[in-house]
Amino acid sequence: MIGYFLLSLPEIKLFVGSPVLNDRYLPSTSMKKIWILALIVCACAPTQTPTQSTGTKPASTDIPVVAAGGRTNIGEQTNQSSSHKILAKSLKETGFINTLKGAGPFTFFAPTDSAFYRSGEMPALTEPQQVNKLRKILAYHIVPGMWYTENFQQMMEDKGISRLELKTMAAQVLTITRQDTLWIVTDMKGNRAAITDANLKRTNGVVHSINNVMMPN
Repeated sequence: MIGYFLLSLPEIKLFVGSPVLNDRYLPSTSMKKIWILALIVCACAPTQTPTQSTGTKPASTDIPVVAAGGRTNIGEQTNQSSSHKILAKSLKETGFINTLKGAGPFTFFAPTDSAFYRSGEMPALTEPQQVNKLRKILAYHIVPGMWYTENFQQMMEDKGISRLELKTMAAQVLTITRQDTLWIVTDMKGNRAAITDANLKRTNGVVHSINNVMMPN
């Protein structure tokens, strides 16, 4: 509301929209001054409009905010990959294929077929009675949020650290380190995998192919 006042002698009349506040409503000279001052202050106070979030600030300082890319989601693309056939089959058996078709965003460390064959858990992992164990293993390869390798590097530099821990959907961490030109992923048991194909953009996240299967505790 815009306030303004008109001075006339011998009386003072103050208009703030309506009604008029005049001598009949202000019982004393001192009270007149108080009311006039209060109304002028209210009239001159700036009106604040609520600020809407732009969505560019991360919910956590440890989770980067980056744009998604690619033409297909993680689940669909894994199904189409010729080097991730065992992984695609495992995702279907455990129901994680639907998770990785969801909105995300996700960072998915995707073991190749050769990584599964190299694992001491094969071929037992593909047996129906091992589905619960397989589900936990696959959850250990999925990290909420979107992490490109440049985000690994930036976070390490910002925090002055050489090891970055990412919490997975299995509620356990994977540790990321740099070894020369390679990015290394280490599980809770000390098993290591190299990222062999990095920063594969998907509509709901990013995929890093790795050459070993990560094992949770």
